[in-house]
Amino acid sequence: MDTQAGRLTEVQPILHQEFDVTVVAVQPWGLAVQLQDGTPGTIDNTKDPDWPTGNREALVGQVLHAAVLDDERTPVRLSALKTDLVIARVKRAALNE
Repeated sequence: MDTQAGRLTEVQPILHQEFDVTVVAVQPWGLAVQLQDGTPGTIDNTKDPDWPTGNREALVGQVLHAAVLDDERTPVRLSALKTDLVIARVKRAALNE
């Protein structure tokens, strides 16, 4: 959250940007995460590099690095897959050319 003119405003994540996110819950379809500013997000199971192995509940409280795949949904959709992080970096670099 960001304060502007004395009120709280949500900082909207931008498509293809990368963030460190904290896992706040494990759901049947993926991970509920929270960006550092409090913005809620979701990492679908197919975008989690450790799914379906391991103790999923142990992820709560862990910090993951993820890229924004869809910034128009609430909660925003993210991916922690290395391939999606690379794609996000390529797309950001293309915008800066």
